[in-house]
Formats: sequence, structure tokens, C-alpha cells
Amino acid sequence: MPFDDFRPLAQPVLEAKFLAEGKLKAQQVANRKLLRRVMTKAGFQQLAIEWWHFDALPQLEFGHSGGVTERVDDAIAERGLEFCWLG
Repeated sequence: MPFDDFRPLAQPVLEAKFLAEGKLKAQQVANRKLLRRVMTKAGFQQLAIEWWHFDALPQLEFGHSGGVTERVDDAIAERGLEFCWLG
């Protein structure tokens, strides 16, 4: 069983459609909504095409360039979040 599913079934905007078609169960949609609510309340932003994918910081603020770990650490601390760099 794959961990990531990049088919349209993963897109939050299509949940109602797939629920109506029986491709998602009500409990699955409820669980997705719970995750969204908890993560966004903690300051994370959901990637629009994957129900499980959240970013901790705005891309426009930090981009994808390397060497920004100190700025990221500061921004995380300002938001009252905790983070541990792996590596």
C-alpha cells in the first residue's frame, strides 16, 4: 500500500464529489477535516492538492533556497511552534 496518493482523490476540493460517489467514506472526510482544523489552528498551511500535506511557513516568505535554517528557526519560535531539524 503506498503512503502517498497523488490521484485526484487526494485533493480536498474534491472530497464532497468523492464522498457522493462512494470513493471516500464519511469517516475519512471527517478525519481529513479534523487534521485540517488542528494543523491550520497551529499555523500550518495546507497544500491544496494533497489532504495530508502541510507547510509550516509561507513559501513566499522563505522560498525553497538552502541556508535559511536560522530564519526558519526564528519564524517557528515566533509562532510558538517547535521544530527539530533532521540531518
